[in-house]
Amino acid sequence: MEEDTNISIFKEISEKCSQKIIRMYSNKLEKKISFKSSKDIENLRDLTFALYVYNYIDFVEIIIQMTHDCFQNINPKDGFVKDLIFAMWGLEIRLLREKNEIEKIKKIIEEIDNWLKRPPRTEKMEKGRREKIILWEADGKIDITRSEMLKEWVEKGKTNEANKVRLLALSQLIGHTETGLYPILNENKEKIESIINEYKEEIIKNSK
Repeated sequence: MEEDTNISIFKEISEKCSQKIIRMYSNKLEKKISFKSSKDIENLRDLTFALYVYNYIDFVEIIIQMTHDCFQNINPKDGFVKDLIFAMWGLEIRLLREKNEIEKIKKIIEEIDNWLKRPPRTEKMEKGRREKIILWEADGKIDITRSEMLKEWVEKGKTNEANKVRLLALSQLIGHTETGLYPILNENKEKIESIINEYKEEIIKNSK
């Protein structure tokens, strides 16, 4: 895919989806989508998870296929863009699991795993990184529920900002956990599902 192509899908999303949080992202991407822009792909990730929250699965699958089509053309040094895409692939794994598409799931996980352990990062370094992904606040660790950030926006009554944080958290709670590559997350799947459901419900309640 080249820059600024396939924007017609975002126009269709804007026309068919009435939810404010979905239109916010689809309207941005309708104007411009480039896989060389981390901001564009961040918007794409958030749109994908917003669509998932509202069960627009057909649109989710179209967007995820878009990321597969362009993946090999992304600058190998642009790890942030690839991490954003891997979050969407984690969601894809979740959807494939519902269809019992085991072989497809294995291939996606293998591709993610191999890329994350690419040189100059060693397998030991990557193991250490994965062990820092947790579900609570702690020094040197990453709380992927984004609980403290979320609490701040909720206390300020900033519902749009709070929903953006929830989408970010969902992208990691689902994106990381579904791969099975993060040991602490593997040990807390029941708790993670509870948080996922809570965040989805709050987004729907606060985004009309």
